[in-house]
Amino acid sequence: MNKEFNTKYNEKAKLLPKIKYDRNHFIKNRVVFYGTGRQAQIAAPISIFSCGINIVAFADSFKTGTIEFDHQSGRRDFPIISVKDLTDEEYSDCLIVICVMEPDVIKEIYQTLLSAGIPEERIFDYYSFKKARALNFNNINEDLNINAFSAAWVIFQNDETSKQTILSLALLRNGYNAEILHERHSKQYFDFLDFTESEIFVDGGFFNGDTFNNFLKRVNNKFKKYYGFELDKNNLFNFNNDDKRIEVIPKGLWSSSTTLSFHNNLGASCRIGDKGNSIANVTDLDSFFVDKPESEQPTIIKMDIEGAEKEALLGAKNIIGKFKPKLAICVYHKIKDIYEIPLLVKELNPDYKMTLRHYSCDTTETVLYAY
Repeated sequence: MNKEFNTKYNEKAKLLPKIKYDRNHFIKNRVVFYGTGRQAQIAAPISIFSCGINIVAFADSFKTGTIEFDHQSGRRDFPIISVKDLTDEEYSDCLIVICVMEPDVIKEIYQTLLSAGIPEERIFDYYSFKKARALNFNNINEDLNINAFSAAWVIFQNDETSKQTILSLALLRNGYNAEILHERHSKQYFDFLDFTESEIFVDGGFFNGDTFNNFLKRVNNKFKKYYGFELDKNNLFNFNNDDKRIEVIPKGLWSSSTTLSFHNNLGASCRIGDKGNSIANVTDLDSFFVDKPESEQPTIIKMDIEGAEKEALLGAKNIIGKFKPKLAICVYHKIKDIYEIPLLVKELNPDYKMTLRHYSCDTTETVLYAY
């Protein structure tokens, strides 16, 4: 363990309170999501199907009816209720998660709920909920977490912002209520990277095209080619774009071209796994681009593929070693990713400079940039 990291960690840990609840609090109790907008649409499938959060309804000040989510086990329908309904006996025991991100809107909804007579202890803002959802107190391995982040500290010992990110993540992983410096979500995958009008972007984890839309804004629609690789075809149903520069490939990224088991219908969280409920085709980038000339090789590679990043990087070792594309790689899905992926990138091409940045209030959305 790095001595400097250990000292900093212990100093912070003495000053910070522990996070009061973990995800089990929201599994054992009934939960209502307040909001039916974009944030709720993103958060609900992960919360329900991946984390087992016991959501029973959605509340909204302007909508009624039902909201639907599809899963391999079937469609789940939830009622959309009013604030007044939250005070009825049917929902009087529910925890309420304010499922919006804007601080001013959160405060307004919070006050509305308090004014309706809902006890403060039943109300959670989305940031507190996300911190809890990412934790399972029964599975915290404090020594493993400390060792992993200590190793990362050594790699980024000359990068103060990366070190502060590493320290805060270590504390959060071990259940301390640490505040973490995080950038705006819209900047994710694009920090520290300069763009030209000839970019060839490889998007590992295309999902529904959200990164593509942010990329268009970033480059003012001036680019050469965009390849989107998506493991779950269900995520592509609502994506429509006639731009001939974009090619969407319904495959995941891996270290070779094969078929693998994966967990589908989890939205952005679909992932490869031995006990998955579906079979998907995967490919390696070296094989995909092997017949293309240097002028058509990737200039930037983004990977947010739910723990398959190391395998996918190995599948791009020739591209990375020879052409040194800019990289934006997620390093939070597995605890050891925070140091093993930076070490792998430097092994594949020692000429890279690297830094870490973070894009959420909890332990998710940490990105390694190599350039």
